Order: sequence, then structure tokens, then C-alpha cells
Amino acid sequence: MRRDSAPRVPISTGPRTKAGKARASQNALKHGLTRPRDWAADPVFQKLTQAICAETGASLASAVEVARADFMLRHVVRAELQALSDASNAVPSASTLEALVTFTRYERRARSRLRSALNSIASHKAW
Repeated sequence: MRRDSAPRVPISTGPRTKAGKARASQNALKHGLTRPRDWAADPVFQKLTQAICAETGASLASAVEVARADFMLRHVVRAELQALSDASNAVPSASTLEALVTFTRYERRARSRLRSALNSIASHKAW
């Protein structure tokens, strides 16, 4: 059978109804890890940014990127630990395990951004 004449299978199996789409659009709010954050007002963030600038001679923009990635990674790890501590059973539930898999994706992204920001500083610094 030619590929053109094969029955088409939908690529997405996501929600089709308005109610289902509305519910799915709120999934990311369960843990808040996709919510944009502004850590610039945090005194610890400011101190970290200043320390990065002083230690590396990096630009303020580069230091802010490193500090932002570091704060995001810490936020993800705290959320992971919270999910584990909320699971009071000796054997984690399926929903806890699903949450941990989700957190792994966010942690991997945060680590990647931190590594990229650190590499950017390292490439501009004369050793």
C-alpha cells in the first residue's frame, strides 16, 4: 500500500473538547516550574550576581544569567524534595513517581542553562 493512500493517524492524542483543553492548559500550574520568575529583587540573587562579577570579571548580563540558572536549579530541587517529603508512604505512589519524572525534565533543563551560562563566562575569561 502506498504511503499516500494509507489511512491517516492523528499525530496528537491530546484533548479535543474545550473542557479537556482548558484542563490540560492548567497542568503546568501544579508545580509552578514553568512560571516566569523575577529573582532580581531578591537580596541573595543580587549578592550572588555581584560575587560572580567580582570573582570572574564577567559582565553583569552574564552574571545574571548564571545566577538565574542557579536559582532555577535550586527551585526545581526544592520542588523535587517537597514531592518526596509529601509522599509519606514507604512506597511512592504512581502520581509521585510521575511528578518526579516531570521534575527530572525541568532539572535537566536548569542544569543545561547553568552549564551554558558558566561556559559563556569561561570562554570570555582569559586564563
